[in-house]
Amino acid sequence: MLNSLEIHNYRNLRNLTIEKLGRVNLLLGKNNTGKTSVLEAVAIHINRGGIDFLLQLLEERGENYFGKNNQLSNATMGAREAAILKTLSSLFSDRQVQFIPGKCIIVGEQNETLFGKEVKSESSTAIRFVRYLDKFELEDNFVEEDVNIKLRPSRRRRVFVSHEEDDPEAIIGFEVRSGAFSLVRSLSSINRASQGVSSFPMSQLDEHPIRLQFVKTKNIEKDVNGLLWDRIALTESEDEVVNALKIIEPDIDRITFRNEQKQERVAVVKLKSSNDVIPLRSMGDGINRILTIILAMVNCENGYLLIDEFENGLHYSVQEQLWVVIFNLAERLNIQVFATTHSYDCVKAFSAVLNNSEDSKKLGYMIRLDNYEGNIEATLYDAEETETTISVDVDPRG
Repeated sequence: MLNSLEIHNYRNLRNLTIEKLGRVNLLLGKNNTGKTSVLEAVAIHINRGGIDFLLQLLEERGENYFGKNNQLSNATMGAREAAILKTLSSLFSDRQVQFIPGKCIIVGEQNETLFGKEVKSESSTAIRFVRYLDKFELEDNFVEEDVNIKLRPSRRRRVFVSHEEDDPEAIIGFEVRSGAFSLVRSLSSINRASQGVSSFPMSQLDEHPIRLQFVKTKNIEKDVNGLLWDRIALTESEDEVVNALKIIEPDIDRITFRNEQKQERVAVVKLKSSNDVIPLRSMGDGINRILTIILAMVNCENGYLLIDEFENGLHYSVQEQLWVVIFNLAERLNIQVFATTHSYDCVKAFSAVLNNSEDSKKLGYMIRLDNYEGNIEATLYDAEETETTISVDVDPRG
């Protein structure tokens, strides 16, 4: 679990510090204060900067200028490399391709150093552009300023990073460093990854993959929800899903997914008062939003749950009950939760659950983000400060 968070040079988060984090964290603020960017940065860190995940984020933002569905799919490699650089530079605060060691994205906990920045090296993820020499050395031929590329558990190779701007042998690469492990990818390997050819993705190199579920502003696609259901079918987690849905419809007895036209899998429920099977989507956005959130949550035990715009589709009257479920599951399943909101009702519901008991007061924080002349800063509220702000009718959203 992250106890604090520093983000440097990611999108509009040039130097953001959140000094404390809890098990459940609610981010709020006006538009363009970086709430979604914080979730993305946390996801990048948890995924160890995996290129597949980065490309997915860029695709969803409309910033993938070279992917399979792009008009450059049949262009020359030179044109595609230029498009790859434009795509990857979209991740950085200044949107420029720079090869200065300090011009890197860093996400992690506070203290210590990485690439000259004050962050915790063993638990941080850093991303930058580099020039490197395609000269692979043997394990015992150490060179200064090298990068290890792990191919198999028993084999490594080293790549020398060049700081000479006019080095004719240098190749432009994209480096991801997670703790002591580093990986440099050439633009050609990123091009292959975009075409579905895996080039040693970070997730396959991690001996202990961390579970992550990211619930976006709209509901997860139905086929993803179906897959998440399959993973917990016939387990006790089924009861967690049904109980959460009862927040809106207490008469729900059972739920499953089944195929309909065009092999689309949809959620269907059986009510206690009827023998009919009812498509869940016919029961409104709110109950489907709850399904998405709880399915995601029971699939990330010992991991992380990210929820963008928590209140989407949810009436204010059910939000407190859903927060109760989230707090309880987060504690029981050892999950750290990050959520964003624009809703004052969501803030009040969060505050009520956070302040429900002395134990729950220790579990969470509310974090307000503000844009001060282009610099995003965080204000931290503990349980009592959150309750005080609500009680005097001050809107903490800014």
